[in-house]
Amino acid sequence: MKQLFTLLLLTAGLFARSTPTKPEPAALQAFEATYGKQTPAAWTCTAAGCQVQFELKGQTITAVYTPTGKLRWYKKHIYSTELPVFLQMSIKKHLAGYWISDVVEQSGKEGTTYTVTLENASGKAIMTAKGNQWRAVKAVAKV
Repeated sequence: MKQLFTLLLLTAGLFARSTPTKPEPAALQAFEATYGKQTPAAWTCTAAGCQVQFELKGQTITAVYTPTGKLRWYKKHIYSTELPVFLQMSIKKHLAGYWISDVVEQSGKEGTTYTVTLENASGKAIMTAKGNQWRAVKAVAKV
């Protein structure tokens, strides 16, 4: 969870260092068409695009739009029970003895990627899945 939080802070820091501007009209229009004009949102825009963070039904979502208003990707935390069934079964089968401490879903035009943080008494493992197979990203021993 710390790694994901650090990644989110670094991403936010990159956007924060650039000169913030109002959202591009096309990006704002695309966002409002999907989530409504009443959805409170925090925007940070650069020449490359606009990042928006908002809350929907109690869930924080981060999305990135191009200046022309196309959604590049969105990211949100989900419950492990919201993972596709074949990914849930794979984790239960191969990683017994670990518990899931964090799950992030990121979707874009390349598809959906899931990042799972698993922990046990001696360590932590971060895995990603795109499609139906998990891939180890990082393992850290607890001190």
